[in-house]
Amino acid sequence: MARGKIVVAMSGGVDSSTTAFLLKQEGYEVVGVHFQVWQPPLEWEKATTPRKDHLHRHSPHDALKVAELLGIQLFTVDIAERFRKKIVDPFVKEYLAGRTPNPCVVCNEEIKLTLLLQKAKDVGAEKVATGHYAVVEFDTAQGRYILRRGVDRKKEQSYYLGRLTREKLRFLKTPLGSMTKAEVRRIAESAGLPVAGKTESQELCFIPEQDYRRFVSQYAQHILGKDINTPGDILDTRGNVIGKHKGIPFYTIGQRKGLGISSLRPLYVVEIDLSRNVIIVGDKEEVMARGLIGERANWVSIDPPATEIEVDCQIRYRHPPVKARVESFPGDKVKVIFSAEQPAITPGQLAVFYHQDILLGSAFITGVLR
Repeated sequence: MARGKIVVAMSGGVDSSTTAFLLKQEGYEVVGVHFQVWQPPLEWEKATTPRKDHLHRHSPHDALKVAELLGIQLFTVDIAERFRKKIVDPFVKEYLAGRTPNPCVVCNEEIKLTLLLQKAKDVGAEKVATGHYAVVEFDTAQGRYILRRGVDRKKEQSYYLGRLTREKLRFLKTPLGSMTKAEVRRIAESAGLPVAGKTESQELCFIPEQDYRRFVSQYAQHILGKDINTPGDILDTRGNVIGKHKGIPFYTIGQRKGLGISSLRPLYVVEIDLSRNVIIVGDKEEVMARGLIGERANWVSIDPPATEIEVDCQIRYRHPPVKARVESFPGDKVKVIFSAEQPAITPGQLAVFYHQDILLGSAFITGVLR
């Protein structure tokens, strides 16, 4: 039975390809969209290292093969310059400001879903779909769509959808949210999809060799016209100079390796002081914090809370959730107090709030409460 038209993001990987297959099996008229994102010039890569496969993840070749097999239309959309301005440029500038960004959460909302919905409008589709391992469902009690964790806890990706607005969430389908990765591969294999055995990558799609320090340095120099290799002092928490750093963007909160300091005990980056161009390091206990300040709060599955609420807070993608209290303030700001101190609260990262498996909302970390 025909179920209408739907636009599917097709990267050429097994997840998005299986998503397209499943939706066609359900009776949808599937329209694929493949985004070609910005990639750094070849001369930025190490001369001794061949170009890695992950830099070809956005080649339309595999997506085209799947589309032809499924008999669906595929649009290839060049978003390179938009991607550079909206994702790559802010990514580098965040490092220059002493913060540690997460570009994927921004890309899903500002690039992927925005452009998918635009294409859906162009072709007359009512819904869009992605291969994320998360569950979008309608909550009859609230009369609204909500976002849940995917059933595959090792793979689930609701965290990366924490910036989606309520308005966009109601148009999104995520068929893989109720499946495990192993089940998805079996479906792809039984359907004869040519990408069934394709390996996946958790890497950032625009950084060669995943050498982000080298990438940030080159981008800052060639695109922004800035030299970030400005050395400065490394201080202990009492203000003593104990070493030299290579440049603020080369360090992140909680970092232990690569400090270049001889010490009888492990030392971690506790604070990055951009104004003084110093890195402050301390013991493991000194990198712990009781809470955080967040800005640009986005409430996905509930209305902005009028009073303090209890949540499970996840301060980065793979960090175990911890019980916390969240208080909202005017201007989309929040204060989060943890039930137990947490390590390496990192400005620039996204804090995501859950109730059981329901993603309530999120906020970008801007401050740390010791």
